[in-house]
Amino acid sequence: MNRLMKAEWYRARKSSGVIKWLFFITLVVLAIPFLDDMPDGKATASSYIFAFNQQACVFIPMFFSALAGAFVGIPFTNKTAMYEVMAGNKISRILNSKLCVIVPLVSLTVTCLFSLLLGVLGIANGSGSLDNLPLRILLLFIILLHVTMVGVLAVTAVRHAVGIVLAFLRFGMLEGIAITWISILFEDASETTLQKISGWFVSNQIFATTYDKIPDYMFTEAILGLVIEVVFWYILSYIGYKKKKFA
Repeated sequence: MNRLMKAEWYRARKSSGVIKWLFFITLVVLAIPFLDDMPDGKATASSYIFAFNQQACVFIPMFFSALAGAFVGIPFTNKTAMYEVMAGNKISRILNSKLCVIVPLVSLTVTCLFSLLLGVLGIANGSGSLDNLPLRILLLFIILLHVTMVGVLAVTAVRHAVGIVLAFLRFGMLEGIAITWISILFEDASETTLQKISGWFVSNQIFATTYDKIPDYMFTEAILGLVIEVVFWYILSYIGYKKKKFA
């Protein structure tokens, strides 16, 4: 699998050019909150997090799942992805090599730049009203792991770059529809119950980074939601590769 990971890393650095877009889009998304006035009149770490949720959080799942998918989708577009199968590599090793390279690359890049920005704002203007900032960063990192894994596996599931669109729509449209139906079906439920149910959705997990205290169940639901969905897409990808049919 080391050979496959080296090949994947080479593609990410040399072949696709997507890595440049990763840094560019990350910086753009992180800059969006500054277009809005900070709630307390200056950009503290806490006020940035509040503004980030209002202005930019919608782009996190959509853009970065699509970006992760783009790293994997380009080899399918230029017809080089099938050679991994033709060389006799195990399907699990092919899928794992993509996840082990692309997911950390995207999720760590975004998390590190986000953390760096919070650190600079904290030093310059203070942390603000929110405490436990590392815990909030950890939740964001779990969310990024979730969306990037789905982005990668959505492409491998269909073995075509169209999987990028699937990942984008999954977080950009399907999640919104599901949340709307949940709010209708459970409109008479208590606020706590509704909060626990909505905690399974990525967009609400991002919003939870602004809570005065992040509930323990939010981390449990974020991790379980990640595992359940990743297993689902992984099985689809495995079945698809077994068929050895590439577009």
